[in-house]
Amino acid sequence: MRKIEIIMGLMLSSIVLFGQCPTNQDCVDYTIEINLDEVPSCISGDQFYSQGDLDNNSDCEDSNGDNCFRWVLYRPTGSDIVSVTADLGKGSNCNGEVNTIYSYNDGCIDHGSSGSQNVVTFEFGTSDTLTIWICDQSSAKVSLCNLCVNHSTLPVDLVYFRARNTFKNEVSFDWATAQEFNNDFFIIEKSDDLKKWEIICEINASSFPNQDNAYSYIHTQNESGDMYYRLSQIDLDGYVNTFYKRTVSCRIDTKADVKRAMRYGVWYDLVGRSINRHEKGLYLVRYKRRVYKIYR
Repeated sequence: MRKIEIIMGLMLSSIVLFGQCPTNQDCVDYTIEINLDEVPSCISGDQFYSQGDLDNNSDCEDSNGDNCFRWVLYRPTGSDIVSVTADLGKGSNCNGEVNTIYSYNDGCIDHGSSGSQNVVTFEFGTSDTLTIWICDQSSAKVSLCNLCVNHSTLPVDLVYFRARNTFKNEVSFDWATAQEFNNDFFIIEKSDDLKKWEIICEINASSFPNQDNAYSYIHTQNESGDMYYRLSQIDLDGYVNTFYKRTVSCRIDTKADVKRAMRYGVWYDLVGRSINRHEKGLYLVRYKRRVYKIYR
């Protein structure tokens, strides 16, 4: 099986690094937490502003001695949110200049003074938490205005991903894409607890990425019980995009499970009438609160 190498890099361009994020400060009374799964694409206005003036704050300072206010933004695990864009500044309309704007995800970024252009885009990086500070020496209130959430454009437009038990301790998978860009191959993973995942197959991408494509795969599953499956797409650059929201589940019945049901279960025809199981045909067999569809 091909070894998957995930190359992760953080590219910071046109950013001047100086100073240090006030990550060691409590900022207890000067923090607003925002769950981005509860935020629409954009929120206009100044819904996220400090309740008090900055000069009243003594437990949240940067290395320059300026008082700060903090926003902590959370994105759901596995979300396709890559960044947020917002206006930052003094006053309710965010048009007042502040000394320093900081952000922290995988590391500290000093964005410097807001100046007259106070619209900043903040990247999440590999972290699901993004912290933003506004620091200044004035007595004014500060605000985060016109917050917009930016989503990534996935290289694969997945139409569906399905799993089906064939009642022969096999699971049949099929999925389809509307278009593909820079796609190398797919992987399917399985888990019995949604925590530990095991790769069960790799499927090469289609040679015709600009058209609708359908894929299929049959997996022999030796363990019985409820299993979960998820699909991921790997770029030519080595990046992995997992379709978390398309995770599917499937009940696995081994050959031994089916044999026990055939021997000890109660047989019915397809309309629910009890029948003589020695007759040939397609039947429903109830055994230990499970119903099996069996042809004999």
